[in-house]
Amino acid sequence: MFRTIGLYAVLGLGSLMAACTEAVDEGAIIDEDALSVTEQAVGSCGTHGNYFDGAKNGVGSGVYRRGARVDAIVRNTALCTGDPSIANFSAGWAMLTGDIAPSDGWAQIGFEVDKANGNTWFLQSLRDSSKGPHTEFWGNPGGGTQKRFVVTRESDGFIHLKLCDFATGNNCTTYHVTSFDPLNAWSNADTQYFGETGYFADQMLGSEANPFWFVSPQGKHADDNWYDDNLDHPGADSSHYKFAWQWGQTFSIWDDR
Repeated sequence: MFRTIGLYAVLGLGSLMAACTEAVDEGAIIDEDALSVTEQAVGSCGTHGNYFDGAKNGVGSGVYRRGARVDAIVRNTALCTGDPSIANFSAGWAMLTGDIAPSDGWAQIGFEVDKANGNTWFLQSLRDSSKGPHTEFWGNPGGGTQKRFVVTRESDGFIHLKLCDFATGNNCTTYHVTSFDPLNAWSNADTQYFGETGYFADQMLGSEANPFWFVSPQGKHADDNWYDDNLDHPGADSSHYKFAWQWGQTFSIWDDR
């Protein structure tokens, strides 16, 4: 997720937010009864960037996954106090991304805490670096909320970004459909599942007692069937970000502060 003008390349990851010029979807459903983020001070913000911990499936050039999905248990966190904008954030997401050519884009959906929106669902898609991303925020999910994040290329050739019921995958809502086909727009299509912050002073989502869970991540292959992903942990960008494999490809992340 990119939160500043220009594109970054961090660990070879397709990443979140750039200058967020897209409007929030006015038609999205907002859960007024959900819990909001608790404001906490964790020091001055420092230098903005894009900092990660999580797992990815490096499929290589010319190999195209058709989708990424994972069951997530989301968690609140603490943000630094020096930046009141959406650039001050901590997020967890599932992504389909071209991560070979520098111009390749991505499509992702997930949960975040940021200074402008509080707790929110979000999505973002980008065809390539020649244009800015499409970004949406909606809802007010509380810590402990369980959802399935789904990023899937469907029969129309476009990527559909969905939230579905945890574990069963039922009752899906499609929040955005891209205007591009990743098979034509990118040099490959990889699956990634990461937590991300805008500052090192921002805490990664979750704590040791209540981590952010990525349960049973799966990639959609060329036959349009879903298979357990074969993921690697490329390492964390901060010693405060913690990662643990739980069972199979299921893992959790948290912050030790």
